[in-house]
Amino acid sequence: MPQFLIGNILLQVDYAGVPVISEGNLQRFLHCGNWDGDTAKLDCSSEDLTLYQFHQLKRDNHVYGIYAHQDQTCIMYHWGKLVHGFAVWPQRFAVTFDPRMYDQTPLREDWFFSVCAFHRQLLLRDACVFHASYVDIGAEAILFTGPSNIGKSTQAGLWTQYAAAEVINGDRTLLRKNNGKWHAFGYPCCGTSGICINRTLPLKAIIVLSQANENRVERLSAGESIRALVSATELYPWDQEEIGMALNIAQNLAMEVPILKLSCRPDREAVEILRDYLEENT
Repeated sequence: MPQFLIGNILLQVDYAGVPVISEGNLQRFLHCGNWDGDTAKLDCSSEDLTLYQFHQLKRDNHVYGIYAHQDQTCIMYHWGKLVHGFAVWPQRFAVTFDPRMYDQTPLREDWFFSVCAFHRQLLLRDACVFHASYVDIGAEAILFTGPSNIGKSTQAGLWTQYAAAEVINGDRTLLRKNNGKWHAFGYPCCGTSGICINRTLPLKAIIVLSQANENRVERLSAGESIRALVSATELYPWDQEEIGMALNIAQNLAMEVPILKLSCRPDREAVEILRDYLEENT
């Protein structure tokens, strides 16, 4: 059974002979030794999913329907021509595949991990998957977050160009406490950036981006910080329990880590003004 160490959690994947998940970036997190810490096991199986009466949501390669059974929710995913492609059981961290998927190209783990409920296993352990560009600025991490197309990758790239920084992940970061302090962990999903490095660093600050005509840095209030953090946390938006767990993590982060707003242009001065602020105030 393959084992992957992600965010100090040993992920065991029991494929049960179901060859439908690729392991591209996951190989960077392969763990072959002993482990006596947190362990999460993802169970895969195969079944005729047409037996379930799913409530249709939408027909594309995302959520197709939801089926509730004995207080457990099953989320159906349409895939290609298969209406009943595969189903995710978040509460018991299990996935069921239509047998016909055996003959198809394996799902990229980047996409699969976004829907297989691993984020729920993290939330239960006071950790989260955070949508942000993760940058190593010299043995410390800063994260650039904000709405889609706000310029996260652009600002991360500017730091590599003008501040000798390194992008660790262009799209997602795992946040969790390590030895009592918040850390950024590498994560095997990186969106379209293609940048995925398995590296853990102390978290120096989270930067919420806003496009502007001039560059300016300011500290966000607690309320503003919590709203920005929850909106960037991966969760099922219909699950009130997950929203509550994400809110608790956001509150702790807002109290213990600087949450800054960078109103900026895509230029060198944006790097310099943020770097000076970090040096003087964190």
